Amino acid sequence: MVQFRTRNFGHLRSVVSDAELERRWAAVRVEMAKEGVDCLLLYAMDAWAGGGIKWLTDFPCENSFSFACLFPKEGDMALFGHGPVGGTAIPEFAARGIGINKGHPIAPSLGYTDNFIPDECLAYLKQRGYKKIGVYRPTLMPYHFVNYIRENLPGAEIVFANDIVDNVKAIKSEEELAAHMEAIRIHDVIHDALPMWMRPGRLERDITMDIRKAALDLGCEEMNIMIGASYQKSYHVPIFLQNEVLKSGQNLEIVLEFSAMGGYYAELQRMWCIDCEPHPALVHGMSSSYELQALLAGAAKPGVSASHMRTLLLEFQESRGFDKENRIQGHGQGVDLVERPSLVFGETMKFAENMFMSLHPACGDREVYCNACDNFVITKDGAKRLTKTEQKIFIA
Repeated sequence: MVQFRTRNFGHLRSVVSDAELERRWAAVRVEMAKEGVDCLLLYAMDAWAGGGIKWLTDFPCENSFSFACLFPKEGDMALFGHGPVGGTAIPEFAARGIGINKGHPIAPSLGYTDNFIPDECLAYLKQRGYKKIGVYRPTLMPYHFVNYIRENLPGAEIVFANDIVDNVKAIKSEEELAAHMEAIRIHDVIHDALPMWMRPGRLERDITMDIRKAALDLGCEEMNIMIGASYQKSYHVPIFLQNEVLKSGQNLEIVLEFSAMGGYYAELQRMWCIDCEPHPALVHGMSSSYELQALLAGAAKPGVSASHMRTLLLEFQESRGFDKENRIQGHGQGVDLVERPSLVFGETMKFAENMFMSLHPACGDREVYCNACDNFVITKDGAKRLTKTEQKIFIA
C-alpha cells in the first residue's frame, strides 16, 4: 500500500495525484465506450452524496451551490457552478482536467437562475453533437434540470449511467486506500480521546462539538457525528436531537463518520457506559453484533453478491431472537459518505478485491440496541478489518 501523503497544486492541498486522476478518467472512458456513451452528465449539491464530481475533479461541492459536470468520451471536462459573472466555478489552480470552467451567480432559492447552468450544458452538448448522454445519479438532479435538458436536446438519447462510474469507483487504488487508512487513523485517535469529554452533567451535543473541533484540527473535511444516551436502549441521533443530559448509569452509543483530507470517509461505532458497568443484556447484544459482523466479513469474498449479506444477517438475527434489521447494514465508502456496494436487497454489484467497506450490523430487542461498526477492505479471503479500536464496551 502506498504511503499517505499530501500534495500541493498551487493553493490546492490534496492527496490525489495527477496520475490517479488520469487513471480514473481512462477507466471510466473504457466503460463509456462499452455502452456507446458520448458524454456523462453529473450533478452535485453537497459533499456527502456529490462524490461523483469530487472523484473526477478532486474538488468538492458544498452548501447547495450546485455543480454540473460534463465528462466527454475524449478531451477535457466542462464544469459549471456558482461564481461571479465572467468568473469560474472553481479556482483555476484547482481545475485539473477541466477545459471549460465557468461560473454563474446562482442559488436554488433564486428561481430565475434555474436555466443558467442547464443552458450552458445544452450549448456544450449541441456544439459537440453528442447523441448518447449518460446521466449519473439522476436522483441528485433537480426535476427541472433533467426535464430542461431532455426537452431542449432533440434527437439525443439520455440513459442512466450509474454503473459506468460506480464499477470503477468502488474498487480503490493503492493511493485511495492510503487515504482511507488515514481516515481510519483519525477515527481511532478521536475515539481514544473520548473520555476527556464524556462525564455526567454534559449534553450529548457538547460531546459532538468537542469531537467536531478535534476532527477539524486533524484535517477532516466533512463529518457526521451521532450520539444517543439512555439507561438501557440507547440509539444514536443527529445533533438537533442531542439534548439529553448525561447521567451516571447510562449507555452512550457514538457514531463517528469523518472524511479525511481529500474527502475519503471512514466510520467507527462503539458503545460506552457512563460511570457504570455494562448490563449483562448489553454485553450479550454487543458480543452478538461483533459475531455477526465477523460472519458478514468472512462471507464478503470476491464474486459474492453484496445483497447476499442481508440474507445472512436476517438468518442470524432470527436464530438469536433479535429484531430484524430493516436499514442499510453496511456499505462502500469513498468520497461519498455512502456508496456502492451496499448490503441491502436490490444491490446488483458483487464484491471485488480492494473495495473499501463499513460493516455495521445491529442486534437489538426489547431490552437493548447494539451496533458495531468497523472498516474493512475486501481481499480474496474475505473482508479484512482495518480499524484498530478494540471491539468491546468502553467505560467512561
